[in-house]
This record gives sequence, structure tokens and C-alpha cells, in this order.
Amino acid sequence: MRSVVANFTDMDVICIDAKGKPNEIPELYWLVEGKPYTVVQADRLISQNGIMGYKLAELNIDHFSPYEYFDARRFAILLKQEQIEILMKAA
Repeated sequence: MRSVVANFTDMDVICIDAKGKPNEIPELYWLVEGKPYTVVQADRLISQNGIMGYKLAELNIDHFSPYEYFDARRFAILLKQEQIEILMKAA
């Protein structure tokens, strides 16, 4: 069970934690630490105590049930230059 939080397009993230790969997911479908990815959907995963989960454009793990999302804590969000400029002006 999940509740949809947002439907993201092109949110850039970088993997900061690729440890702890479930045995059910082949290496080919797992994260690489330091590699950038694109989040296409973010959901709050009610069945996992409400953690945020990401679906990625580059890796589709939907067919490795019960794993359909990557834990958002495995990633850092990468800001685009325009986003950085907006933040700098607001500071």
C-alpha cells in the first residue's frame, strides 16, 4: 500500500548509498554509488513505515516484487543551475 506524493519529471539525483542490495534484484538492476539517476516518481511507502521511495528512469525494478521503489535515503538531490540561482537570490 502506498500513497502518491508527487509525480516528478527529470529530478536529478546521485546515488550516495548502494549497500544492502536485496538478493532478489540482479546486479544489472541495482544502483551504482556515485552515478546520477533521474527520478520519475516519488511515493510515500505506507507499508514501509512511510519512507519515501523513488522510481528511476534508468532502472525499472517493478518486476522484482516486493521491490518496486528505491529508498530515497540512498540519493542526494542534484540542483540545476537555475535552481541554485533562485536559491541564491532568496538568501
